[in-house]
Amino acid sequence: MDDVTLGGHPLAESPVFAPLDERPVDPESGAVWPAREDLFAAPEGPDGALFAAVDEAPEQTFQQTYDTGPAAEEEVSRPAGAPLSVGVGELVELWDAALALNERIRRLVVRSVVEQQGRQPLTHHNASAYAYGYEQEYPPAPAHASAFEEETPERQTVIALIAKGATENEITNEVFYLRNPAVRGMSLKANSKEARQWSAIRATEVRPITRSLLDTSAVDPVELAMFFSQYESDDWVPEPITRRFLTGSPLLSMGRSLRDLVLRNWNAGGSPLTLDGFYRLAYELTGHPATAMLLCHNVTKAFARGGTAITWDRPNHSDGRRIWTPKVIHPAGKLVRNEFGQPIIFFLLYSAKELGTVDRGDWYHHYVTATMTAYGGGGGLTPGSSWEAESLPADGLAHEDRVDDVKNAAVGMLYPDLVRDQILNLEQQMTNPDLRSAPGYRGWVLANAMSFLEGGYYGKGGQPEVDRESRFHVRGAVMGLRVSGAKPGKDWVWYVPVAHSISKPDLFFGLNFRSKTTKALDSTGQPLVQGKQP
Repeated sequence: MDDVTLGGHPLAESPVFAPLDERPVDPESGAVWPAREDLFAAPEGPDGALFAAVDEAPEQTFQQTYDTGPAAEEEVSRPAGAPLSVGVGELVELWDAALALNERIRRLVVRSVVEQQGRQPLTHHNASAYAYGYEQEYPPAPAHASAFEEETPERQTVIALIAKGATENEITNEVFYLRNPAVRGMSLKANSKEARQWSAIRATEVRPITRSLLDTSAVDPVELAMFFSQYESDDWVPEPITRRFLTGSPLLSMGRSLRDLVLRNWNAGGSPLTLDGFYRLAYELTGHPATAMLLCHNVTKAFARGGTAITWDRPNHSDGRRIWTPKVIHPAGKLVRNEFGQPIIFFLLYSAKELGTVDRGDWYHHYVTATMTAYGGGGGLTPGSSWEAESLPADGLAHEDRVDDVKNAAVGMLYPDLVRDQILNLEQQMTNPDLRSAPGYRGWVLANAMSFLEGGYYGKGGQPEVDRESRFHVRGAVMGLRVSGAKPGKDWVWYVPVAHSISKPDLFFGLNFRSKTTKALDSTGQPLVQGKQP
């Protein structure tokens, strides 16, 4: 499974659900654009993954997929009243989509009616969230105190720049030059009085204000899983969720600042960052373990796949301000080339010894499970899920002329509800009732559910690959628990799916995870003895 986020989703191009391969090229700009694959056809090309594939297509152009739009499709006129020409295969696919859509609508209607009557429907997918009455083990971390108690013009300037996604160094520059207008634009000499003043502004003013703006309240685990399940800015993920975990203030500013710290560490000759070393950089920015893990995910994903929010032009190694030339500066750095002979900067920035160099995606997959368990271990997950699917418009599908449009629109509206059902369904099945109250256990189970969906659906690379990735996922989950002050118990189990055993009907209507499980691991990633498996 080449560099993955959950990719190649049957319902979407996914990243924890999309491959980026074999994409059409805009004939005018030369930009490579992701083609939304046939919704119900088997994905082609390298495997996708629950967590999004990094393609290794030739990287010839500076233009990123987010720079320009695809060429407009040619209008095809059809005489009024003329029948729409649809093949038998398309009719079968559309019929399958309609059946699935009708079932989903029925479930939504039943749920709505029962909830209006003041009781929860006890269904397979919400029993664990609502009937179990999960109690959080730890209160949410308090917000950090601001360096400025009064609303001063300088504080307003800082907050405005944070909201725009400026990095902490850019914000520090602005505050420093407001106080020292005579030296605006001039470089500061190291260890000079001015340089020390600049450092003090960043450490005692800008960073504390940025931390004070963090939302450290409990997160909805389904929304977090939904964010991890798609490529950046994919329209299948509701915008409020993307804003909550990536583009909102102050996360975007922090993410860009962390990106710059990684580049400066490499450029200054620092040792490639380890998993723990990178986390420590993120924690220095946030002061909050789970948010630090989330930032680690967002930044490693940008470096591995390219990023729009946390700007990174992967083919040209550019942060939007300058182009960085990959080269070995520290002897531990490893300059890896892709199959086209083009240099990859990733393992100059991050240690090749940690997770190997087979798949850059292993890094942000590691932080996917670490983020979920860090929130869970610190009491930062809501008891259930408050997510509600969007209302279905009365004529939302009535005027579509193309079969693909109908399928995309139908499943797109229901995608959030589908994610909720499957994550909570697996949570219920995987939960050991005797361990439900253990600190951090729910985050562990939810992280396993995401990993299971990835390997079970997208694991077309074979069982050895799914086994390898599952061990990395366990390692991430343990790290998330550790930084939140929790640790896995000796009876905690991690289930590994049979590669590519989850079907599209399973994703629509639920699955029995035991029939899809090939083995169980302990918290060290070692297989449990058959007789000791729960």
